[in-house]
Amino acid sequence: MASRGWVAEKVAIRQALNLLQSLQYYPIAWPVARLAGDLKRDYGRKGITLATTDVTVAAVALYNELTLITDSLKHYPMKELDLYPLPKD
Repeated sequence: MASRGWVAEKVAIRQALNLLQSLQYYPIAWPVARLAGDLKRDYGRKGITLATTDVTVAAVALYNELTLITDSLKHYPMKELDLYPLPKD
């Protein structure tokens, strides 16, 4: 007989896999990488330091005309970026 912990773990793994399989993948092609570099450079010139990961995520959203859902609005100061803030707890 399987332990309840093992069954709960299997259910959690299945739920995680279902979630991941429901997501769309957007590749970081050359135009996206170039846009990310431009964002990092342009904001750096304004004295705003942004993480490479954040400008890459922003570039993917901008290039593919996506809305970015985030709870870190301060990481994405780009006015042209369509942001959807997550509700606060």
